[in-house]
Amino acid sequence: LTLAEAHLPGQDSPHQVLTQMSANTLFEPWQHRPPPFDNPLDPKCIRGGAQLHGPLEREAGIKEFVRIKGLMESIEKHGYDPNAFPLGLITGILLKHEGRKRFLVIHGQHRTAILTAMGHEEILVGSRREGPATIDSSDAENWPHVKSGLISKEAAVLQFSRHFSCDQEDGPAFRVRDLVRKHDESSRNSEVDKIQS
Repeated sequence: LTLAEAHLPGQDSPHQVLTQMSANTLFEPWQHRPPPFDNPLDPKCIRGGAQLHGPLEREAGIKEFVRIKGLMESIEKHGYDPNAFPLGLITGILLKHEGRKRFLVIHGQHRTAILTAMGHEEILVGSRREGPATIDSSDAENWPHVKSGLISKEAAVLQFSRHFSCDQEDGPAFRVRDLVRKHDESSRNSEVDKIQS
């Protein structure tokens, strides 16, 4: 799977660079990241993948599941206190596109997923500690990877706009809630089966 197929499903790739990258590549045209992510075509970047796009190996998947399960159990038992975490508040960047706004989480993705799955509709967040706090698609010509020529302005804005197309029922938050609901139902049914047998 390529980045073009993952980020822009069903569309012709707007720029060849997106078809050259693995879907696991962390590529955001609006910011540079430390090496090897500063050059998304570097094979080390593709091999390393992007942890937040999903684990690349079975062992990593198990490790992430155990981490999330433990964190969810802790929040259920003790409640959620941002100050209990080393980095404090969940932080991110405010994205702006054609008059709309989205908050892109940079630190605290696990907590965000868990709190969303638990039904929290509002979560206290802060702006990220390094780099710009706001990214606006109207300024795309000045984004690092657009200025370097790695990707066109049009393709970068199209990729950026994917963050504004997730209000439907198959969006990530709805999928997480559904998975948790199914897991809870399965656990309850399992307990009933044990009692009945």
